[in-house]
Amino acid sequence: NIANYRYQPDSARLVLLDFGATRDVAPAVARDYRALLQAGMAGDAEAARVAMIAIGLFAPDTAAHHQAAITGMFTRAFAPLRDGGRFDFADDRLALSLRDDGLALATDRTLWHLPPADTLFLQRKFGGMFLLGSRLGAQVDMAALLARYR
Repeated sequence: NIANYRYQPDSARLVLLDFGATRDVAPAVARDYRALLQAGMAGDAEAARVAMIAIGLFAPDTAAHHQAAITGMFTRAFAPLRDGGRFDFADDRLALSLRDDGLALATDRTLWHLPPADTLFLQRKFGGMFLLGSRLGAQVDMAALLARYR
């Protein structure tokens, strides 16, 4: 929620005000998300698939075509981040394309999997940050920002 953030002009930082939206993340979950980030930044679809299984986005026995579809969406989402330069959060073409692909997957009744609570929590936070960036019209060099986590 954009109302939960304030801009600090003296530090040029956004500050989260809603502390009910925070929680501790287990070190193993952080490690698995870091592996997913590293796979995304490296463009390594197989490593991303393995990391997605580790964080519970889908199960090891999820149909191969569903794993490929989800991994493909992830790879597309990371492409502009890998390319460097400023990512324009206000340009919604990628987000709309991913949304459409996600909705198509959601209507497939053969794909039913509920990720763990920590995964759902983090995915929701990532989505919220994207929406905040979009609302602010942010243009961020994501490759530079994420470089220290590679």
